[in-house]
Amino acid sequence: MSDPASLLEGTDRAAVVRALGAPQEVAEELALVGWTVAWLPPVTDLDAFYAALGEVLGRRHLGANLDALWDVLGDLTAPTVLLWPGWDELAVADPRGTARLLRVLEQRAADPGLAPVATVLL
Repeated sequence: MSDPASLLEGTDRAAVVRALGAPQEVAEELALVGWTVAWLPPVTDLDAFYAALGEVLGRRHLGANLDALWDVLGDLTAPTVLLWPGWDELAVADPRGTARLLRVLEQRAADPGLAPVATVLL
């Protein structure tokens, strides 16, 4: 990808997008344009996703459900991008759970009343 930051031009736009390119390069470009980058590791079950998200966002007691996901993302005050290389491992292991999770991430990204939160799937 020639310009990873073009995925999320400015901090007034948030989304769930797939990207091609080296994850570190994408992270650096997004950080340069003002996004706080939170790296999510590859996981194969939803409990591991919630545990990893809690860890990268500094929320040790994040509940393992979609309501807790919405709440923790709603608490963010700075434009934040969840950079998730290997997301497809969860999609293969739990397609239905991943679809629901991505739907919530998309809904949260579309909420203009909260700080921008984006998810970049690599």
